[in-house]
Amino acid sequence: MLVVAAVLLGACSMTRIAYSNATPVLTWALDDYFDLSDAQKDWVHERTEKLVKWHRVSELPDYQRLLQSVLVMAEKPFGAADAARSYQSGRSLYYRLAEKMLPDMADFLLKLDASQVVALERNLATANAKLQRDNFKGTAEERAQRRTKKYLDYFQDYVGKLSPEQAAMVGTRVRAIPDFGEDWMADRKLRQQEMIGLIRNKGTREQTMAGLRRIIFDMDSLRRPEYVALVKQRDARIFEMTAAVSDTLSAEQRAKLQKKIRGYIADVAYLMAPG
Repeated sequence: MLVVAAVLLGACSMTRIAYSNATPVLTWALDDYFDLSDAQKDWVHERTEKLVKWHRVSELPDYQRLLQSVLVMAEKPFGAADAARSYQSGRSLYYRLAEKMLPDMADFLLKLDASQVVALERNLATANAKLQRDNFKGTAEERAQRRTKKYLDYFQDYVGKLSPEQAAMVGTRVRAIPDFGEDWMADRKLRQQEMIGLIRNKGTREQTMAGLRRIIFDMDSLRRPEYVALVKQRDARIFEMTAAVSDTLSAEQRAKLQKKIRGYIADVAYLMAPG
């Protein structure tokens, strides 16, 4: 459940700013990876503006309804199945957005030239090297400690300081989550290579959309079954850990969590308001 709000909106204090600046931020990000021409920047800007307008009218009401259901769920302890259902509802909204973007994504990829594909490969390699340095250094114990700190910081951002008993429980459960960072990195590179191949092949718009749909919606068909199983096991244990934390929340922690979710709801209401 705590995961849902983050998937939907990011940090509460930044939601309005990020949403309002989605067009220039996305244009800048794509330019950073591809070194866009001025005409391409204008095209991205125009298409993103249309997407944001559609999202504001057609999608934000469903974000609001989901967050309101999460707020109700946060009133008392909930189970892992509840957390999983809320998370999947959030993912469904993400996939709906991705489906809407597919035609524009395909058109964008078909506009890229060979030098821009080279720029993409170079920038992805740089990003991958940084991820490798930051996330996979040290012993297995040091990596486990970093993962534990990440989850502790995450929970405490939503519910306030955890008690020693709560922190110990989170640490134990984090260590039970499979550490498959190298497999994740290999999967990241696989998706990148699929994307680069799709761009280089220069198929039709329909073929490009089909390739994008496979990368976004059906990557499991390209993954090793062992990796798919590990991801499912990780997700299940995260839902179980989230439910276990919810079962231990004090009245003060639960109030802080609810305040956080109400902040998201207020952000969505603000973004939905006309004008």
